[in-house]
Amino acid sequence: MAPGILVLAAWNPKKPLILLPSIAHNIQLSSDFNAISGTSMSCPHASGLAALLIGAHPEWSPAAIRSAVMTTVNPLDNSQHKIKDTETHLEIATPLTMGSGQVVTNRALNPRLYTMQQHMTMPISSSRQFYKKIKFLPSQDPVSAAQTHLVI
Repeated sequence: MAPGILVLAAWNPKKPLILLPSIAHNIQLSSDFNAISGTSMSCPHASGLAALLIGAHPEWSPAAIRSAVMTTVNPLDNSQHKIKDTETHLEIATPLTMGSGQVVTNRALNPRLYTMQQHMTMPISSSRQFYKKIKFLPSQDPVSAAQTHLVI
């Protein structure tokens, strides 16, 4: 959901940072912020977005919040290029290495998902610039994928 790639976060400038095991010395940072990678860096940002969505839409379920975040991400980096894998910096990242993409707060606040009576309807953009509606028929009982009906 939120790639942990060079995330700007608060940092203790007095705490030494070991860059690589092969580097024998520590460096002192001169800022209260640092850009580093990892889920420990992206999780607070994604959690903050979830809290904003709960505040703006208290009627949304956890699944609706997750859906709003995941369906409104930007699959490109801040220079509008495909997100690269942090291991090699050469290969294009996959959903297994980056999640869905970079979260976009304003899009997630209005994801264009809505419920209508007993149907959940989601517009899907196609290459012809029109929308199709998919209706999910909710059930109070647990159902398997084989029992789920989609009207397209």
